[in-house]
Amino acid sequence: MIAQLTAAAGGLFVNLLSTQGLAPDARGEMALFIQAAYVVQSLAMLGRDRSYLVGGPLASNASIPRSFLSSNRAALVLLMLAGMALLTLSHTADGRWYRLAALSLFFACTGIFGYALRTAYILGSRGAGRIYGLSTVSLQAVIVTSAAVLFTLGVNDITAWIALYPASGLVNVFATIFMIKASSPTHISSLPLRRSLAREGWRLLPLNVMTVFLQKADRLLLPLLATAAELGRYAFVSSIMELVVWPVSQWLDTQLRRWRDVSGSLSRRSVSRLLLRVLLAATAFASATGVLALLYITLVLPSDYAPARLLILPLGLYGVLKVLSRVFVAVQVARMRSAAATAIELSGLLASVALFFVLTPTHGAIGTALSMVAGGAASLGVASLLSLNFRQKKAG
Repeated sequence: MIAQLTAAAGGLFVNLLSTQGLAPDARGEMALFIQAAYVVQSLAMLGRDRSYLVGGPLASNASIPRSFLSSNRAALVLLMLAGMALLTLSHTADGRWYRLAALSLFFACTGIFGYALRTAYILGSRGAGRIYGLSTVSLQAVIVTSAAVLFTLGVNDITAWIALYPASGLVNVFATIFMIKASSPTHISSLPLRRSLAREGWRLLPLNVMTVFLQKADRLLLPLLATAAELGRYAFVSSIMELVVWPVSQWLDTQLRRWRDVSGSLSRRSVSRLLLRVLLAATAFASATGVLALLYITLVLPSDYAPARLLILPLGLYGVLKVLSRVFVAVQVARMRSAAATAIELSGLLASVALFFVLTPTHGAIGTALSMVAGGAASLGVASLLSLNFRQKKAG
């Protein structure tokens, strides 16, 4: 809980400072490259970030991060080589864009180390909780302090702001190496088990692709269909309203293996109670973060950000719909029904993207926000139908 609250507070603080220190178009460019890094990171792991969580116990000690990194060795090497190749092109006329792309790839690379720590913690590696908590708090301290320095110095170059992310991500790299060095040299996870987890990762990869593109498609497509300034306003509000989804999503991932092993924990009554609790919590989070965003836009940010106030309500509603559908997705993954989980995310992605091309060119960021609401509603609707169909088959 301390780690999650620290990460949420750090992300919110950096978002507020970068928005106040950068013009809307520069903030939009920054958001574009950061979201691209998240997409690349998710694709590079080939679904293993989830297959390890539902694949059963791997080991009783800290060999889990070693196994996770071994499974993602090719992705790490390719990301580093691609980033260095882009840096060699930074002396050309488009050098700025190459530098930004390289920083995004380096950030994606450090993020995989973060997933190794997180996986070890969730699966119960010895001492992983302490290392994970300390690394999370340290990472946020580094990025918040660095952001405060840039803001105080009046730095408005997005290269410096984006560099904060891979630089702070080095904390995860050092923490993972420390955990591996401190663990037993015996590699408990067998090769057949790792291959089995890799195969399950391939089955979960479509779900990961749908999930990440549904979460990031708005910020990837908005600058193509509107302007970078529209993305800057949208990214500010969206980053704050993500606090509605993020804590619950983190908690759901920690429950996957338990739900898989204990079938009674996924009864109709227990899932219904969980949905009610999530609905109440998400509504409370959305209300609080919406008020915070409104006050900050009105009282602190320059007038260029004033239109962003119209985005608070639809993005808050989308957050509530999204977090409810995430519950259904987690339940389907725990039941090893990756096709059903993928269908939930795919329906939302298709609905959102279809409306993006209709609403965004004419209505800008507000059109994108309404598209996301439609996507969230579609995901939740399909999730409800699939859940009902599952109960009927089980009863039969």
